[in-house]
Amino acid sequence: MRNYGYKGITTDKGYDALRALKWAKWEEGLNLKKPVYGAIGVKGRSGGGHVGFVAGKKGNKIVILGGNQNNALNCSKYLESDFFAYIVPKDYEVFDEDYNLEEYDGNPNEKGSEA
Repeated sequence: MRNYGYKGITTDKGYDALRALKWAKWEEGLNLKKPVYGAIGVKGRSGGGHVGFVAGKKGNKIVILGGNQNNALNCSKYLESDFFAYIVPKDYEVFDEDYNLEEYDGNPNEKGSEA
């Protein structure tokens, strides 16, 4: 986000185990409550949180591009309800049709470890 002129998430304590969850309250962000392509999905998990970018849908699941998904950077399938926030920058214009995610053209993994 910093490369695009946003502050991103900052902390005064160095490493912060809950920083993934902080994206849900990003001061420059807007929580759409529903996924759109490119939004930052935020979810809780044991020991903290997990974030990834919405990359489309596969059947009745959303596809998330994220790091540390089964110890790798990849696309994985999740239920939309697994995520409690879908964040875009406040100045990002969202149209009604943006909520109709395109089918992901690929073979995403099943969700797995996020540690």
